[in-house]
Amino acid sequence: SILILALSCIFGLLKSKYKLYNSIEDIYEGCTYLVILFYIFNLHSAAWIFSTSVCLTSILNPIFT
Repeated sequence: SILILALSCIFGLLKSKYKLYNSIEDIYEGCTYLVILFYIFNLHSAAWIFSTSVCLTSILNPIFT
């Protein structure tokens, strides 16, 4: 089941590469796929740092713009 989950995340990332326009939801979807892949390959600290940075940028961006 982990292999299927990893393959679906990789295919999801490849899907967004071939789109002409990526909305913010598509970008966050790609970030979610990356965090899931980090957890699959036991890179928990990288997943935590990446997800925290995405969370902070999504919260702080409207404040400073």
